[in-house]
Amino acid sequence: MQIRITKQRAAMVALFVLAGVGLGSLLSPLVGNALATVGQTMNISDHSSAANFAKVDSAGKLAVGDGGGSLTVDGAVTATEATPKNFAALTLSGFSNGLGYCSPVSFPTGKALIIRSIFADISLPPSTSFSSTFWSLRKGTTCSGPDIIAEHPGSTFGGKSIQLDPGFPVAAAAGGISLWAKNFSDDPGFSIATYVYGYWVPASAV
Repeated sequence: MQIRITKQRAAMVALFVLAGVGLGSLLSPLVGNALATVGQTMNISDHSSAANFAKVDSAGKLAVGDGGGSLTVDGAVTATEATPKNFAALTLSGFSNGLGYCSPVSFPTGKALIIRSIFADISLPPSTSFSSTFWSLRKGTTCSGPDIIAEHPGSTFGGKSIQLDPGFPVAAAAGGISLWAKNFSDDPGFSIATYVYGYWVPASAV
């Protein structure tokens, strides 16, 4: 059997071929590239420099940072509250004298203290205020360590709350804290009680 190819048929075949090529070129970015990305290495960049590429380590983890050393956090971060079993409530009290009165409290073994607040209660105020009449809460159990807080008591009865957020650390090496109360010479003393609230942490945390 003999097939005759006319000019009209040749033109129709050419038209179908061109249409197929055009359709393939339109679909290839959608199909061909999608298939080619499997197992293919790709770079992510900001296009400003060849050095500004995202990096992945040998375990396939994406490296994340803000360009300034360790990754930082914008805004406020709320720390997790201590569990109830680590809550600390210490009471130190006494009556001042001209030589000074010391009331110590020792820490549990291997524990440091984070102080969140102190309530100071002057149940019997001094009759007269002098610069050498004061009380202080100090690091250590001998009343000779550095002050955590110190104040000249007022001449009226009353208490006050002192907040130390986010927390004042006292290392386990201090061994404890102590209250020091001293009045001027032979002037009648004053009575004070301090209530210290916070939480215990491992010695290595401070």
